[in-house]
Amino acid sequence: MSAPQPSAPQALASRRAAMALLAQARASEIAQGLKAVAPSLHYVELRPVATGLVMLRGRIGGDGAPFNLGGRR
Repeated sequence: MSAPQPSAPQALASRRAAMALLAQARASEIAQGLKAVAPSLHYVELRPVATGLVMLRGRIGGDGAPFNLGGRR
């Protein structure tokens, strides 16, 4: 018999909590946690980090035609 699966709202709440925790963690804390779980994790950085760019999808009046709005922060 398999373990019961969480409901969609429970799974969503769990993912949100995990993302909130990761968002507040330092990079060194995340690296330490990854080493504990997967000590021989190998990866290749495909693209360098890009900072300061923002792309929003908006609608005028909330129900108008969608448009893209981008800029630098």
